[in-house]
Amino acid sequence: MTPEAMMTQTPAPGTAEPLSLLATSTERLLATVDGLSQDAVTERSTLPGWTRGHVLAHIAYNADGLRNLVAWARTGEKTPMYASPESRNADIEAGAPRPLAAHREHLARGAEALAADLAALPAGRLDAEVFLLNGKKLLGRDLAWQRMAEVEIHHVDLDAGHTPEDWPPALVSWIMDRTVVGFRNRDGMPAVEITATDTGRTARLGPDGDAQVVTGPEHALFAWLCGRSPGHDLSVKPGPIPAPPTWP
Repeated sequence: MTPEAMMTQTPAPGTAEPLSLLATSTERLLATVDGLSQDAVTERSTLPGWTRGHVLAHIAYNADGLRNLVAWARTGEKTPMYASPESRNADIEAGAPRPLAAHREHLARGAEALAADLAALPAGRLDAEVFLLNGKKLLGRDLAWQRMAEVEIHHVDLDAGHTPEDWPPALVSWIMDRTVVGFRNRDGMPAVEITATDTGRTARLGPDGDAQVVTGPEHALFAWLCGRSPGHDLSVKPGPIPAPPTWP
């Protein structure tokens, strides 16, 4: 599936970039799946308690859930992402042991349907408010970015060669904007001052008082904040690097 094939309609102004990047992210994920062995679904991922099958099922069902949010944004009629946290978890557990081919088919089918829905979202509904399962608010224009974040982060969780260095810089910038706001006063966030050496982003996180200074590329900072890296590739003064709270 090419990026061009996934974007079947002319998207609203301002949405072409995330839709194109999302298509490429999906292509790369499917290429990784194509390179896995048939036994991969039972092998461990980097997420505690989850196999690669769990990760693949989560990514696939996430596309289905986000289609509900696109419908919500388009119509204004509340259509929750999932019926409940319990139903979401049950779907992932039931789907995890499926054959690799079934995972691949669900991933491709769901991604294509979601891409079409996103491309068809009218410009007048891009600022419509919807809510994730955890209660966080998104606008219609955020949904392609949110899906890309799910694909890229969980692609890393498969532990199959995709790393934070592969994350699209535009996605890292989008998600860091939100992570900085969310972690600024988050319980359990240590006092740190972060500086991205490649983009110049700076932010103060955690409580008042003396703060450790953490510097490095923006993708490495986000990988540390979201628990996908211990932060060994970051500079910390004074060390050692602290542990951030559970993301998101």
